[in-house]
Amino acid sequence: MAINITVGAGAEAAGDEALKEKPKDPHATISLKIRKTLDGDFVIYDHEDLDIIISPPAGKIIAFPKDTVDEEVYHSQMRLFNFLAKKGVTDRSTIQAGNVYNAIEARVLEASKEDVDSIEVIIYTISKFIEEERPHYARKRNFEDSEEDRLADPSDEESTELGEVPHAETKGAITPGLYYRPYLTTYHYFYQE
Repeated sequence: MAINITVGAGAEAAGDEALKEKPKDPHATISLKIRKTLDGDFVIYDHEDLDIIISPPAGKIIAFPKDTVDEEVYHSQMRLFNFLAKKGVTDRSTIQAGNVYNAIEARVLEASKEDVDSIEVIIYTISKFIEEERPHYARKRNFEDSEEDRLADPSDEESTELGEVPHAETKGAITPGLYYRPYLTTYHYFYQE
């Protein structure tokens, strides 16, 4: 039994429907710093506090903190996963700590329609979240810059010249030498002249 294969321009004439199908027009265009890893995961680097990993083989979205970890990182992770849950991308009941320190992960919901690519929907939704976060981080940067300028170069109202304020004889609230032993183990007598 012989198999006939038509390659090239003759394939369209042969009636191959897969080659005649027009590519779909994009519904939206986004710009992200994103990379695909060797195992098929997508890593998004655009967020200021987080590296967001979309893992299609595992069916998860994982948010790792960037180099500096502070109390704001956890709130950023929770804002991300609450946003994704509200948009219907992740299951709210699966948001949990990951197996790596400070990582938060959630399971991705499967698309009910076969023609919907769930990875594209996830990437688009995360890009919308990052766009919503940009003004927050711009305000934060502006505040930090203005606070640094205020401390480095204070105005005349917030500064004094050297010697303008007289020194006090005693400084602080604790009398020197009074509390050098544990409490209630010694008696203190104060003599007034």
